[in-house]
Amino acid sequence: MMFISVLGKTEQGVAGAGWAILLVMSMTGGGMVPLFTMPRGCTSWQLFGGKVERAGLEGAIWRGFGLPT
Repeated sequence: MMFISVLGKTEQGVAGAGWAILLVMSMTGGGMVPLFTMPRGCTSWQLFGGKVERAGLEGAIWRGFGLPT
């Protein structure tokens, strides 16, 4: 966030840059497309964090994961 905060001269400029950067990070990190629909190579990139959390949510919603016994 500190890097993004120095990208512009005005608050509006920084806000726009922040949205653009974080949107791309979310898209490439699997935040907008479920991981099971991505090609095998894309799921192993690990460019951005959050993969474990998304896998847990997908498991509960689509894959039928249950509580460990």
